[in-house]
Amino acid sequence: MKNMEKMLSHYSDISVCTGKSVSGCELFGKRLRLPPGEYRGEFFWGVFKDMETVCKGFKAAGVAAKIKKDDEKKKDLGLIFSEKPATVAAVFTRNKVQAAPVLLDKERIRSGMAQAVIANSGNANCCTGEQGMRDAVAMSDYVSSGLKLSQDSVLVASTGVIGKPLPIGKIESAMPKLIAALRSNGFSDFAEAVMTTDTFPKMISKQGKAGEKSFSMIGIAKGSGMIRPDMATMLC
Repeated sequence: MKNMEKMLSHYSDISVCTGKSVSGCELFGKRLRLPPGEYRGEFFWGVFKDMETVCKGFKAAGVAAKIKKDDEKKKDLGLIFSEKPATVAAVFTRNKVQAAPVLLDKERIRSGMAQAVIANSGNANCCTGEQGMRDAVAMSDYVSSGLKLSQDSVLVASTGVIGKPLPIGKIESAMPKLIAALRSNGFSDFAEAVMTTDTFPKMISKQGKAGEKSFSMIGIAKGSGMIRPDMATMLC
C-alpha cells in the first residue's frame, strides 16, 4: 500500500479506503482523480462490493463454480448479459496456438452482434482438442438455454491453466446460480470471476453525454503480463 501511495503521489485527490471508510467500498481500494488534460473522471480499483456501477440494459454476475482447485470459494465463472442484441467488436491474439473459445468467438463475431459473454478462470480450455471445442460450445448452450437466446449470440472466454480439460460438469452445475445472480450492478463480481494471477480486479466506469443523450461505459480487464505477443492469451 505504501509503495502504491508513493507511486501515485503526484496525482491529486487520492483517497484510500480501508474497511468501509469510503461509501461503497469495502476491503481496500483507491479513488484517483487524474489532473485535467490527462484524464477527466475517476478510476477505481480494489474490491468494491457495494459500488453502484451500472450500465443501462446490461447485467452481470460472478460466482464460484469450484473450477479453481486452490480455493473453491473464489469466483471463477462470470456472465455479462445485454437485454437486447448489441453491436460487438473484438481483438484476438495472433498467436498460432489459439484456445477453443478464441476459435469459436472469431466465427460468431462475424455477425457483428452478440447478447451475452460467459467467462471462466482457472482453466484456459487451450490445447484441449476437439473436446475443448465441444466444451466451449456447451458453455454457450447453457447460457442460450437459460436466458432464451440464440446460440450464436453468446460468446465464450476462458483463462487459466493450459492443456487440461475444462471441468465442464462444474460449469453446468453452477449455471442456475450464475443466471440467478445477474444484476445491474454485478460487474465487480464479474471482474473478480476472471482473475487468475491478478492481485486485484480491474474495472473502470464512466458516464457522459453524446448530444442530449446520456450514456454509461464500463470496462473490465483481466491479466497483467499475458499481453505479448499481440495480446497473447489476454482476456479483456
